[in-house]
Amino acid sequence: MQDLVNNQKTIPYSPYIRKQGFERQESSNGSTSQSFLFSNETWFQFHLIDLLQIGIKIPKPYEVQTYLFKFPDLNPILKDVCKAAIEEFAQDSILSLELYVDPETNDEYLTLFVRQKQYSEDIMDRIEKVQDRIRHYLADKNGSLLITTDFQHPMGV
Repeated sequence: MQDLVNNQKTIPYSPYIRKQGFERQESSNGSTSQSFLFSNETWFQFHLIDLLQIGIKIPKPYEVQTYLFKFPDLNPILKDVCKAAIEEFAQDSILSLELYVDPETNDEYLTLFVRQKQYSEDIMDRIEKVQDRIRHYLADKNGSLLITTDFQHPMGV
């Protein structure tokens, strides 16, 4: 639910939300309810927490959050895209959501990097397989989301 006047959103109460330190706020008419009121910034943080819960690493959350704020149409599909990558790579990879800035053009791309301790020969085929599965999610979006590898050594594998 979104409050268009104050540019805030509400989400239902859950123990996980309280555990993260978010506080319930009273509604504008003074009554309390089992929902939480968030600013847009906190709303995007909540989506990032959701990704962390399913195993996605986010080394620089502020950069990712800023990109999602610029391109909010990616938010509703981001978890599904990450889940598709997890299904393919959970056993042998670390998935890291990062903002990539092209050094030549300064173009920005939200990128889900697949990193492995020892890179398999079929990694690019597997990445292409995931890209084929998620292509329909990204077809009409303003922002960009890439799934690729940079062949860097992952932390934590």
